[in-house]
Amino acid sequence: MANTFVGSAEFRWSNAVPVVVQHSTVINSTQTGNQSIQNIQTIGTSAEVLVVGDVVPGYLYFKNLDATNYIDLGIENTAITPIVFRLKAGEGVLVPTTNGTWYAKANTAACDLLVAACDA
Repeated sequence: MANTFVGSAEFRWSNAVPVVVQHSTVINSTQTGNQSIQNIQTIGTSAEVLVVGDVVPGYLYFKNLDATNYIDLGIENTAITPIVFRLKAGEGVLVPTTNGTWYAKANTAACDLLVAACDA
């Protein structure tokens, strides 16, 4: 039996006036593989490859566990240029991807980054 991936994301904004922007999505995907990984990786201030083991990612989840500094994420290792995501302290993001190699670089000091991935 095939494994399934279920992910969700929500975007919600409101202010003092009665204007509200709200969107959400749920992803249901049947995996062609059966690998997954969850890892907390300490990211230094130089670009480094993210560890995903034998997983060929279809989806990645990143969360910056640092309380102060941001982490840049990208798919090029030369100083993370171009930056695909900048995760501020405490932020997370769910990413659909066909790229198996991602890089990260912390700003100012080393930061812990939660990396979770599952096969496409």
